[in-house]
Amino acid sequence: MNELRSGVFINDGNGFHFEPFPNIMQISFIQDFLIADINADGLMDIFSAGNLFPSSMQEGRYAADRGAIITGLPDNHHTLSNHDSGISLRGDIRHIKPLNYKGKELIMVVRNNDSIKWLMRK
Repeated sequence: MNELRSGVFINDGNGFHFEPFPNIMQISFIQDFLIADINADGLMDIFSAGNLFPSSMQEGRYAADRGAIITGLPDNHHTLSNHDSGISLRGDIRHIKPLNYKGKELIMVVRNNDSIKWLMRK
């Protein structure tokens, strides 16, 4: 099998099958994932972010990723648009990490050669 899409292999009890990520997650390099209950609905979500600025002159920057969230895992999942999630990240994102600061749940977005972006979880 030749596959160029990003995705995940899911163990269904009888083996693994490939599930590609939605098209919105295929438009640029994914640099990091955060698996957590982002929208506080009691279900796990996948938050991805990326881009790649130091690419070749012929390729140009990979800068189309604004962050994506797949919510409602595992059974009833759907992708939240940037408009619905309220997240529209810019930059060459390298890491996304959850932090708890003084009782507030935060997400730290680390961008290459740029400032840190802070998001507050619901």
